[in-house]
This record gives sequence, C-alpha cells and structure tokens, in this order.
Amino acid sequence: MADECERRMEDPASSAVIDQNLRIIRQELVKLGEHPNLYPFAVEYLDALENGEFDTDLYTEVSDYLTYARIQFQDINREASIAKDQVTSRLVDSLGSDAVYRMRQQYTNNKLTEHVTNRMEVNKIIQVGNKLVQKKDPIYFIPDSETGRAHYYAPYKRFNRQLYETKWFNLSVIWVFSFILYVTLLLDVLRRIITYFNSIRLSRQG
Repeated sequence: MADECERRMEDPASSAVIDQNLRIIRQELVKLGEHPNLYPFAVEYLDALENGEFDTDLYTEVSDYLTYARIQFQDINREASIAKDQVTSRLVDSLGSDAVYRMRQQYTNNKLTEHVTNRMEVNKIIQVGNKLVQKKDPIYFIPDSETGRAHYYAPYKRFNRQLYETKWFNLSVIWVFSFILYVTLLLDVLRRIITYFNSIRLSRQG
C-alpha cells in the first residue's frame, strides 16, 4: 500500500485511493507499535498519515519501519523454530525417532490443523473496508475486541485490556452465568417478574 501511494502521490485522480490507503497504513502501524518486541512508529509521522500529508520522506520512514518490523519478526520466528527443534531433539533422545514419528501419526489431526491454520486459503490477508484482516494462521492471532469476542480457536481472549487464556475465560463466563442463574432460581426472580407483568396487563384490561 505504501508503494502504491508513492507511485500515485502525484496523480490528483488517485487522492481517494491514497487517503484510504493512508488510513489503513496508519492503523496497522499503530498495531505494530503495540507489539512488545517493537518500538512504536513516531507520533509525528502517524499524525502526518492521519492528515494525509504523504511525501517521499514519509514514504521512506514507513518503508524503513516496515523493514525493521520484518527483521524483528524474522528473528522471533527463528527463535521459535530453534526452541521447537530443541524440544523435538529432546523427545527423539528420550523416546527414539520411531516413537516420535508414531506419536505424530497418532495424535496429529490434519483436518483440524488445516482448519485452524487456513493453509488452503489463497489470500493470506484481505482488506475489509478500512481494515486489513489476517486469514493465515488465525489460531495464532490475538483478537482486538475488549469484550471477550474472538475468532474460532483463538488462543487468548481480551477483556478490559487484559489477555486471558481462552479456556479460563470461557470457564469464568460459564461460572458467572451459572451463579446468576442459581441466584435467580433461589430468589424465585423469574416468577416474580412474570407475576409483575401479568398484574400490569390485568390492570390495563380492567
């Protein structure tokens, strides 16, 4: 998108496309800046993007920051791969390579893996309105909603600006609603509500 804006910035007919792209770029840069392994994009450049003040210097700043972010994520991916290989090596050392292979064959659900990683999806990222939506590997995606809403098989749920493991969040919700239902039944609240509305209806009919 930044490349498209740079190509079209001298074309007055492309102003609407550029403005939309700049809004999306700004939103995504803000999200990147919230990652614990990245420093945030400079506020003055975010303000310039919001005001539609795009020029060659700002394009360079955006491109440099995206390059920096890409390098950081490559390092994170490399560290995760090393950690995974170390775990696999320890399993092979303790159980043997044949046993590890049998475990993979026995406990790996290929259909489930395909579903939660969207490996068959052609478009890894799609644009929906003024937002970019990640379609690849949704199981690793942290939801944005602050009310606990999340995509299918989300590892965490966000509530009140805090992250909670999905299983504990869901259990907490079940416990809270079960307690509310228990209190409602204990105090006979449903019968009282029904009686109250019936009395109102009968008084109006009288």
